[in-house]
Amino acid sequence: LKLKLEQDKYKKFESIKKDVLGLHSAWNSYEAKAIADFAMQTAVNDFESALNSLTKTVEAQDAYQSLLEVNQLYKYLPDFYMLYESKVPPDLDRLRFAAKKIQLLCEKQDFTGANDVLLYFENIWMAARPKLKSNNAEIVSKFEFAFADLKNSVIAKNGMIVEAKAE
Repeated sequence: LKLKLEQDKYKKFESIKKDVLGLHSAWNSYEAKAIADFAMQTAVNDFESALNSLTKTVEAQDAYQSLLEVNQLYKYLPDFYMLYESKVPPDLDRLRFAAKKIQLLCEKQDFTGANDVLLYFENIWMAARPKLKSNNAEIVSKFEFAFADLKNSVIAKNGMIVEAKAE
């Protein structure tokens, strides 16, 4: 049974390695376009660094750290979305990144780290909120209540409620 579990884990990580190599290939194809479209060099460097970190954690078969690193990529994608016309503010993806990171940190009982990410989340929300159209008032209101619930669950150090509210 143990051998089968090890084989399954190995197969999963081999599949993930292929996906990560695919990400590298896609990034290599896009990087020159991003620079031609005036992407900031820091955005390029940050994304590349996060992709390299993901590659190392997948190679080490560290599932939790790999989830954190995949999520980190989401933090930098909006820097590239901003280069193009979009109906949705790119900051909403930064909020997705923050909610997922809070959830992952709370799984490991790192409520101090989750509190730090809450501050980031709040700052991004304050910047994104004015960009949303007024006809989204009900959605904005629901979001703010959900964020308050998420914040309270982190303060209460209740990982199960954090998981529910992060969704």
